Amino acid sequence: MPDERARPRSQPGAVLAALAGAALIALGARVTVPAEPVPVTLQTLGVLLAGGLFGARAGALAGLVYVGAAAAGAPVLADGAALDVGAISETKSLGYLAGFAPAAAVAALARGRSLVAGLVAMTAAHAVVLALGAAWLTHWLAPADALERGVAPYLAGAGVKGLAAACIVRLAAPPRPVAIAPGLRDRDPSG
Repeated sequence: MPDERARPRSQPGAVLAALAGAALIALGARVTVPAEPVPVTLQTLGVLLAGGLFGARAGALAGLVYVGAAAAGAPVLADGAALDVGAISETKSLGYLAGFAPAAAVAALARGRSLVAGLVAMTAAHAVVLALGAAWLTHWLAPADALERGVAPYLAGAGVKGLAAACIVRLAAPPRPVAIAPGLRDRDPSG
């Protein structure tokens, strides 16, 4: 049976969830620690929460809305920047941004799961962002350097953000009780 909590029930609800998710990501961009090749932010916490709280479709749409807003000139990126579409090929963070929508969809796997399963989903979602980010960085760096500079420095933060997101989603969408067959419910397990 499908989990009705996994996505909004109406089209306006889906749009509002996607906008709320995009706002979470944009808020995360306001917390910035300068680093190279890209700054450390809380954007991915917003991505994980968008998927984990609103479901795969609305979460992925939130990632697309966020990147679309940046491409349209909205100052929603780290340090209040927008994407310069004229120089998009020179944007070092583009690979990470490209990972936001699929990562949100992966993070949705945490909904209604145990804390451990939620943490696994959040770790996998972060892996999507970091893998696409590192892949894009190979335009400027050797693959080993892209991993060393574009993944390794961000792993500790990814772990903390993943744990925080898993806890929040677990509290907001606790696991569903396991359905017991009607004939087994009243049975004495001892015999």
